[in-house]
Amino acid sequence: MKPSHPDGKTMRPDKSIRQKKVESLLKSILSQSIREAVQDSHPSLISITRIEIGKDLLTAHVYISVLDKPKQKQILDFLNSKTGFFRKAVASRTKLKYNPMLIFNSDPLMEYDDKVEGILNKLDKNE
Repeated sequence: MKPSHPDGKTMRPDKSIRQKKVESLLKSILSQSIREAVQDSHPSLISITRIEIGKDLLTAHVYISVLDKPKQKQILDFLNSKTGFFRKAVASRTKLKYNPMLIFNSDPLMEYDDKVEGILNKLDKNE
């Protein structure tokens, strides 16, 4: 049985070396591109927590965490509206045969971690 993911999906531990390399490359390029694109319009600390790319390398889900939680939806909408810009940045800095479609999402693992931490803090206070 595959391990369960907090958002209900099953995690895929069977990633190929190629997938891992492309994910790492995308994370590096997108981190810099997001910093440049977002710094003026939405000043907030944004970090890419992980990237999951399909086996065919055509679709990449980019999971982000935003320090300013009230702005998270606004920033996600902004990033998803600029996917063409980010795809062009990836294409200009890589030699991939196909440029992956980018889908930006908030990382549910961060919210899950916050819930677990809250529960642990409550348990510590009760003892």
